[in-house]
Amino acid sequence: MTGTAQHGGERDGEPAEAPAQAPEAPRPRSFMRDVAGTVAGNLASPLIGIITAPVLAQALGVTGRGEFAAITAPTLLLTLAATVGLPEAATYFVASARMHTRVALRQVVMMSIGIGVLMAGLLFLLAPVISSGEPEVTQLIAYGGLSLPGALAVGAIRGVAAGRNRWGLVNGEKYLNNGARLVLVVVFALSGVLTLPVATAVYLGCPILGGLVYVRFLRRLRAEPSTAPTPNASGLLLRYGTKTWAGGLSGIIVARIDQVLMAPLVGARELGLYAAAVAIGEIPFVVSSATREVITAADAKDRDDRRAEQAARLTLLATACVSAGLALVAPYLVRLAFGEEFAEATPMLQLLLLAAVLNTPGSTLGAILLARNRPGLRSAALAIACVINVALIFVLVPVFGGVGAAVVSCVTYAVMSVLCLLFARHLFGLSVLRMVVPRPSDVRDVVSFVRARRAR
Repeated sequence: MTGTAQHGGERDGEPAEAPAQAPEAPRPRSFMRDVAGTVAGNLASPLIGIITAPVLAQALGVTGRGEFAAITAPTLLLTLAATVGLPEAATYFVASARMHTRVALRQVVMMSIGIGVLMAGLLFLLAPVISSGEPEVTQLIAYGGLSLPGALAVGAIRGVAAGRNRWGLVNGEKYLNNGARLVLVVVFALSGVLTLPVATAVYLGCPILGGLVYVRFLRRLRAEPSTAPTPNASGLLLRYGTKTWAGGLSGIIVARIDQVLMAPLVGARELGLYAAAVAIGEIPFVVSSATREVITAADAKDRDDRRAEQAARLTLLATACVSAGLALVAPYLVRLAFGEEFAEATPMLQLLLLAAVLNTPGSTLGAILLARNRPGLRSAALAIACVINVALIFVLVPVFGGVGAAVVSCVTYAVMSVLCLLFARHLFGLSVLRMVVPRPSDVRDVVSFVRARRAR
């Protein structure tokens, strides 16, 4: 069933507004093409991670690899958690034409830089606490916080570009970020200078470097005609953003807090094994994350129940296929990528691949909640899952180590997905079966898309 082309209106406390501008007319492209392109962009990070992870492991050793994870995890966590939902708010307001692009851009970038400065100061104060007392680790955690203002600003610009349907730029940022990381890691390793400080600088600096792809986009925005300022633009963005952020923060905690807590709970060696498993286990997540990014902007602009249901079931099917294939070759893949000393990471990886499948329905339907102006419900589902996640980490990780952390991920994502499925069924009348069970028409659509791409 196809819904009417409307937005959430006053749902979740967001007042309806007249469009601030006509949305930028996208180039003729299918939703499936946007998702496929974004999958390719999202694959850059885990694929480069697989290539660079053994280089890091050989250069730093198991203990050094664990220390590297302990150094970078807090900054990467804050890079994702301190957004206050501003990129998602920018995407929603720009895609739905409720705010002029230049107004949204100016507000979200300024607020993101300010938040980044505050978070850098907070990380400086917390570094001695989360470093397990290692002086070099403490110092590098503190210095790593200096990357936060730039990284958050790039994320805000990315949200605006997504709202304008500029997926080529969004994916280009990912290619530049990860490509630079690959080149620098390999060059420094071959030069024999890939130390903890150098690796930290590369991993935390490249996300800012990726923002260079938006320079021309920003120049073109400056050339657009000026419009009257949107009343209380910052308030509108923050209101929507904070509702999104509450869930986004919970989601980031679920994805990253295990690596932050594992060093003090079970030591650097176990964290090193788990970090290796995560490097490969993140691959299937690129499918669901790509769908989430594209469906949020697409459904905010044009609500379509049939497209939402098809996106959910196709994403689940694709993620399951990728995860199953990786799980079968996991024992060989871990040894090939990291060496025999990382063989104990195999069961951790296989459980994380199952977690990726369990996460998929919640990821896609959570994006539908965002697009239809119900960010609070998505946040509620993620918050409940987060509470379960943190509690189980302290119960299972001290006993079972990395395997326990992977089990926690499975339980957490299953809870989140069930809640989002129930919300989508209750609020929008979407069918649970049509969201999770593939149909023959899906296969025909995929085959037609592949043939069209090959014919080009």
